[in-house]
Amino acid sequence: MSDLLLENLSIPYTDPLLLRLEEGKIVLGPLVGILTFGLYEDPDHLQKRRFLRAFRTLLNPNRPGHPGGLYFLFDFQDVDWEELTVKGYFYRLQGSKAVWETKKVPFPDVIYNKILSRRKEESPEVIRFFNLLYAHTHAQIFNESYFQKWDIYQRLMTFEQLKDLIPETYPYPTVERIEEMLKKYPMVYLKPSDGFLGLGIYQVMRQAKGLLVRYRLHDRNLSRIYPSVAALLKREFPERKREKYLVQQGISLMRLGEDPVDFRVHLNKDKENRWIVTGIGAKKAGKGSVTTHIRAGGKALAARQVLDQLFLDQGEEFYRKLGRISIAVGEALERSFQKPIGELGLDLGIDRNGKIWLFEANSKPGRSIFEKIDELKAVSLKPIHLLTEYMTYLARFC
Repeated sequence: MSDLLLENLSIPYTDPLLLRLEEGKIVLGPLVGILTFGLYEDPDHLQKRRFLRAFRTLLNPNRPGHPGGLYFLFDFQDVDWEELTVKGYFYRLQGSKAVWETKKVPFPDVIYNKILSRRKEESPEVIRFFNLLYAHTHAQIFNESYFQKWDIYQRLMTFEQLKDLIPETYPYPTVERIEEMLKKYPMVYLKPSDGFLGLGIYQVMRQAKGLLVRYRLHDRNLSRIYPSVAALLKREFPERKREKYLVQQGISLMRLGEDPVDFRVHLNKDKENRWIVTGIGAKKAGKGSVTTHIRAGGKALAARQVLDQLFLDQGEEFYRKLGRISIAVGEALERSFQKPIGELGLDLGIDRNGKIWLFEANSKPGRSIFEKIDELKAVSLKPIHLLTEYMTYLARFC
């Protein structure tokens, strides 16, 4: 295309684009915007932000396997709703140097929501952005918002084939509810309904002289004995805090030595809108920790090796079963939400009887398992390739 035509179309670069015919017109694209916040044009700021470093591969137009199209970051505040244009932040290579450039471009065909703050996502200005987006554009947005644990529990419990995967869970833990749960199970967990990274989780276990309560505070693993549930709630859970918590059946997980182990399954959609397992990692709890999260002292391990160690010649079957169950969960969630979901992170565990449980579904999963586990480093680009495939599918260029 000529430079004049590109200028008239507000296309700032000569990167390869895909085309399709639609009602007698040629449509070029896709334009893919990664939605975020807090962007500034200062080059040093853009180079230093860890979040942006994580997306350089996705945004790099020269990466192997790039399907074509323009990929850019944009801030929800940098939209001209009258012109339907945005200020896009493009990652470009100039010789051996990488730079960020800002260009005015048409409103994207597809939006990948990476506002990595629940509070910001629920703010009035972001809600206004989404209202305007739905009112004035036909853009496809996927992974529209963070998940809430109780909402996900309720949705999945409507699928008969998945009910058996999910630990018994209730919102707003009361004295009566926790006591009832502790009569049924030797251990329960108190979890924030919108928590992440394992923060704010309490493990409560019955003992002869009361309750053993274990939790993490200020990077330290702590334990206390409480004489009763009422005493625990009075000390640790004032009314306003309790409103944001769930009580959940505790599961006695398989262990490596003395340490519990669970599994993170990463799912991505492909260009045919099918779920693909892109990685499974194992996580071993740190000494004294109530969770397996890395920041709480946990360690990432190769899932196949862990499963072989735990189940010997049945290890491969458990590996495949984790993948099959995860895909079933992904399909169920998309049917329930009736909105596009392009990637998921699922936390699953296997109890001492070999039963698989689902603990959490994450709509904005990190990719640390691809960095910390050697067997996944070799396929670390697979989620990026599938993301671009799915974006191309949503924009109807497949």
